[in-house]
Amino acid sequence: MITVSQLLEYLPANLFDDLSAEFRVDRYNHKLTGKNMFQLLAYNLLEQDKISLRIIEQSLSAHQYQLLYKGSPLKASKSGIADRLKEINFLFFEAIFENLVKRASNLLPKTCQHNLKIFDSTAITLSSLLLHCGFPVSKGPKNQIKFSIGFSNIPEKVRFGSDKSSMSEDIALRDVIKSASLSEEDIAVFDRGLASRKTFKEFSQEGIQFVTRLNDKANYRIISTHRSVSQEPINHLQIISDEIVNLRSKKEHWVDAEFRLIRAICTQTKKTFLFLTNILSLSAEDIAAIYKQRWSIEVFFKFIKQHLQAKHFLSRSLNGIKVVFYTILSVAILLTLFKTLNNIENYKLAKCQFTEQLKRALTYQIILFYQHDPSKFHDNFIF
Repeated sequence: MITVSQLLEYLPANLFDDLSAEFRVDRYNHKLTGKNMFQLLAYNLLEQDKISLRIIEQSLSAHQYQLLYKGSPLKASKSGIADRLKEINFLFFEAIFENLVKRASNLLPKTCQHNLKIFDSTAITLSSLLLHCGFPVSKGPKNQIKFSIGFSNIPEKVRFGSDKSSMSEDIALRDVIKSASLSEEDIAVFDRGLASRKTFKEFSQEGIQFVTRLNDKANYRIISTHRSVSQEPINHLQIISDEIVNLRSKKEHWVDAEFRLIRAICTQTKKTFLFLTNILSLSAEDIAAIYKQRWSIEVFFKFIKQHLQAKHFLSRSLNGIKVVFYTILSVAILLTLFKTLNNIENYKLAKCQFTEQLKRALTYQIILFYQHDPSKFHDNFIF
């Protein structure tokens, strides 16, 4: 069991002080400091079902924030908050996220015998009249920002795609996988969006183990049989063949690299699956099971979009978008720790319990604060 108060100890005051000094985020603004902005965004992400600059502005008068600022309400307008998001150094928020990743990685129990690193992308779209950064989408006058994530129980790496090249998963996912600095034991798992045969060859040459799926109509030629297959289906999946193959590329004809291709069929739907990997030591059933774990990142994307406001833009500047998204990921890590270590069934319930504990902790601190200086108590503190 772990409490919210214990989790918040992973964000000590000295961490904010050190990062503020390193990234000089408070040099020209002593009101909406880096720490204040992180707290303001994080609390509203937890507290509000819908978040906007107006709601954040109004929340500044709440007793929770008056406590944080020693009884003096922090006043800031909607436009002032928007300007601060646009200007404050996003690297400060990236560093908070990275600090939490290191701490969480040591706390979370291992759920799989393999070191899986799952990679996928999600995107947010807005009218190009409102969002000037990002790349245009094919339908309508809209721009899009793509977020490519490296995930292993928690988000560990993120790539922001704002230029036209990011439309291609062959670029977006390749870049985030390469930047993740995977170890020899790690296995990168990704979907069919990354389909470049050249990248598959590059991964093998660089010692990056991977598991993915191929399109059903992919062109390949069989070199040899890798292993004989079992005749018994496992979890409604029947392995048909396990072979070493070459893949055909549009530019290079046959790619000069060998891969392992596992063909399987779902006994219920009769759908065929082609699993591609460069791992030779595991069984075909293990490879299929590893790919199945990719679904966990889809659950995570659904959670942050539905419950942490990641489906729309709070800021329309690229810097502000990064600030907000790193804060969302940081809050998501805290919630994942709370959910996992307390054996809570799902993210939604974990968020509700986390927020209630946080409110009680803040209320208790408010009582202590005003017991020491009751003269500062006024009507805004009735709760």
